[in-house]
Amino acid sequence: MNRKSLLLLPLGLPLMLCLCYHGAVKNDRLAYVGSTLLTQQDADAFGTATRYYPTPAPEFSLAGRPTVSSLVETEAIYSRESGKIGSFKLQHSLGWKWKERYYTSVLFMQNILQPNLGYSDAQLQQYYKNHLDEFTITPPADSTGHKKAPIVRTFAEAKTTVTDKMFQANFQPDSEFRQTFPLKDSEALRKQWLTYARGEGNGYVFMRMYYREKYGSPLPDSLKDFCGPGKIISQDDVDLILSWLPADRRDAYKTNSKELRNLALWLVRWKLFSDKAEEMGFASKPIVQNVLKWAWRYELAQNFITESLAPEAKKGVTIDTAMAWYSFLDDAESPVASDTARYKSHLAKLVAREVNVKFDSLIYEIRRAEGIRFLKNEWKDELDGDPAKLLRRADSLRDTGNVAEALNTYRTLVDNFFFAKEGRKAILELAKMKTEQQQYSDAIKDYRRALIVDADRRKICNTMFMIGFIYDEYLNKPEMAEVNYKWVLKNAPDCELTDDAEFMMLHLGEQMASVDELQAEVKRQGKKVEAGAGGDSSGLKSELIPGMQKKI
Repeated sequence: MNRKSLLLLPLGLPLMLCLCYHGAVKNDRLAYVGSTLLTQQDADAFGTATRYYPTPAPEFSLAGRPTVSSLVETEAIYSRESGKIGSFKLQHSLGWKWKERYYTSVLFMQNILQPNLGYSDAQLQQYYKNHLDEFTITPPADSTGHKKAPIVRTFAEAKTTVTDKMFQANFQPDSEFRQTFPLKDSEALRKQWLTYARGEGNGYVFMRMYYREKYGSPLPDSLKDFCGPGKIISQDDVDLILSWLPADRRDAYKTNSKELRNLALWLVRWKLFSDKAEEMGFASKPIVQNVLKWAWRYELAQNFITESLAPEAKKGVTIDTAMAWYSFLDDAESPVASDTARYKSHLAKLVAREVNVKFDSLIYEIRRAEGIRFLKNEWKDELDGDPAKLLRRADSLRDTGNVAEALNTYRTLVDNFFFAKEGRKAILELAKMKTEQQQYSDAIKDYRRALIVDADRRKICNTMFMIGFIYDEYLNKPEMAEVNYKWVLKNAPDCELTDDAEFMMLHLGEQMASVDELQAEVKRQGKKVEAGAGGDSSGLKSELIPGMQKKI
């Protein structure tokens, strides 16, 4: 048997998982979702359930969002969907049955098999009490012959020894282990058996033991002996677990009988371990029930997202494909691009980005409808804010010169509320500030995104001019500037910056050292500007920017 491959869960589950609820305080209240109170214990169990969720995240998912967001959004969706017929069907499906077994067996392995070698704490404590003399040390008398009091090791101190003794007394090396480690010395064999059971062979050892205990025979070597009609694992079970795997990994199992057998053995393990957990009463313990509670909520929420929100998010999302072409030229850093395949890929990414924005808006509406109230300042997410208030705050910070805080607040609006009018206004303000902060390439990306998602059509000319100006004056890319200036001249002859675009085209690529020319241009715009020290034109150029940006 290929033991090594069995030690690596095909679904990507790390074998070592530390679950600890000792730090959770029952009354450590975090948030309300409607009338439901969420505590730190809920957050811990939810974190475990989602971290080890056995299927890959689909295109639209709560996975990847901050834990605080995913937690409250899962509860919000659950509160809407839990009583519906679809919820009942899902809870009684083969898929959820196996996920229950999966979670129970994983927790059983990490909390009983690995640290306790198959025993409950109660069993270990009983052995400790019955054999207390084995854990009592009698110190030698001192030089005067005075006897010292016996020292009794506490259960915590002796637990590992207790576990080892019980395991070695009740579980002997099986034939497969003896074939793998053909040690003639009984003491060496005993130590190796214990080391193997505590280490890499932990789950494999107990799978063989529990199979023999339940079925009265060794674990079969051939797939057909434990998988198929009337066997412990059915073909439907295998097909289901294959569906959990990423599509590009399924064929490896379908075409390789050895790998398929290894996959089926994982199902055998989950079944045996979950059954044993039930038998020992471990499955009913809070550590299991809390994780299963949140795994189910997450399962229901994800099903709702896949069946309802994802299709809705893809409806009616449009972008300005003409502006998308200019975005493609930006990425190509060329005024001419003819790679149709690359353009289609670029276009698909832009559409996908805005579909995700719509998905965010749908989640946000659910949050608002269900009512979320965070109870701790350190336990909340950005979506807890009011976009209108955030925009007013950002504008105030900008106007009072708090550049760093203003930038962060505008970014918060763009990253979290781009579906709202405040988020779309924020991206233009962000682009302006990035220009002032000499973050020119990033500023162009923000200006362009505003155009792609159908910004105020009255300002498209001014924004295109500003992009051209950045390329021309700051990035020294006159050929890219020309593309944008030409758009203004061709498509917006009556725009207030059309004359400016014509003027810049006439001097494209020049250093524009003529103070007279610049003074005339600034005067035409109704401004009073003095030349910089030494008669150069830098002061005049810098004064052109604020006037242009105010028009965007």
